[in-house]
Amino acid sequence: EAGRIHLGAPLRVASLQLKAKISSLLPPQRVLSKTTGRGMTESLVRHGIRAILADDLTGACDTGVKFLDKGSPTYVSLYNRILSAPQGGTQVICTLSRSLAPTEAANRVRHALRALQPMRGCLVYKKMDSTLHGNLGAEIVATREELDWSLAIVAPAHPRMGRRVIDGQLVLGDMRSPTGRHLPELLENQLDCSIYHLPLTDLRRGSSSLIAQLETIVQRRDSVVAADTETEDDLSALADAIASFPRPVLPVG
Repeated sequence: EAGRIHLGAPLRVASLQLKAKISSLLPPQRVLSKTTGRGMTESLVRHGIRAILADDLTGACDTGVKFLDKGSPTYVSLYNRILSAPQGGTQVICTLSRSLAPTEAANRVRHALRALQPMRGCLVYKKMDSTLHGNLGAEIVATREELDWSLAIVAPAHPRMGRRVIDGQLVLGDMRSPTGRHLPELLENQLDCSIYHLPLTDLRRGSSSLIAQLETIVQRRDSVVAADTETEDDLSALADAIASFPRPVLPVG
């Protein structure tokens, strides 16, 4: 039903490790309140994203809630027991892979995507930790290979939470406190492909210019764009470019 998030049985009767997180959630089948703000997820909702992969339960449920405004039945499942979303529904799969070894994390992502076979052709969103923890590189590779998509755009910023990427650096709060985490360098260390840094000046030149840049980048197969994003408008512009790009693009954020 619209306005409801459906939690699969594994989320109701999972291990003690999960119960600590689940206890903070409302019971299954109960209407969840809508949240405010946008971020990458909210910017992509209006473009018809229908499948989301998240590496932890909190991110999976937080992302699923954003789809309530669109009236979409939203199904949150664990990677090893995936609910079937009806036509027009939104499928959110939690792989519980953030703390795993990279190879195991990639395997869980592949398993989840193969279970989504009936939904192939829909837009897919890879949810990541906005502070750059987890198996970012391994999960991007697994997702792109399973979907056979050559371009991914990584934009972890969440301005409403004070998390921004400026000059490639993740900064926190109104004081833009540095974290010492550089997105392009992190991706270069984890991926064996071309990494392109998209600075704010290029992002803000307008939709036509941004799409032209992506067209140039995608000519080299297996490319990843590390995007600076400081404001909600930056995220919205990036989401618009992803949705209107003539080839499939994997948004990661």
